[in-house]
Amino acid sequence: MNQFNTTNHRLNIHQWKEGEEVPIDLLLLADPSQRQIEIYLNQSQLFLATIEGNLVGVYVIMAINARAIEIKNVAVDPKWQGMGIGTALLRHAKETIKKKGFRMARIATADTSLNQLRLYKKLGFSELNRVKDYFLNHYPQPLYENGQQCRDQVILEMTL
Repeated sequence: MNQFNTTNHRLNIHQWKEGEEVPIDLLLLADPSQRQIEIYLNQSQLFLATIEGNLVGVYVIMAINARAIEIKNVAVDPKWQGMGIGTALLRHAKETIKKKGFRMARIATADTSLNQLRLYKKLGFSELNRVKDYFLNHYPQPLYENGQQCRDQVILEMTL
């Protein structure tokens, strides 16, 4: 279990273990498709972040190939947002990916996810590609964020 200090709180991050509840409500904050989450969870590793026993965040990583891993989901409980937990989760993910011997990390988000895009770039990710109309073609209902409809998927990458 790794510990990080975030705004006067000790954040504990550990890999999900068999028997622990899968925090689907938290995962749905970052990906509104429960079906998609269930598909990639079977091929991924889930990490849980707690503060004083309270689940406050999660992230999921999944190998793309022998060199690269995708960070599939990063979510922080709304009551705990703005305290550096998302940054701590991403730093932990980068450390975990490096320890596993991978040299590339990838993450994707909506073109309307302005705060996430800013954070990812601040932490060293660079835009690799945009998939036009991804959210129009892959989700049955329109998705909105920051008052705009999500259209394109932005893929970012970082060399570790």
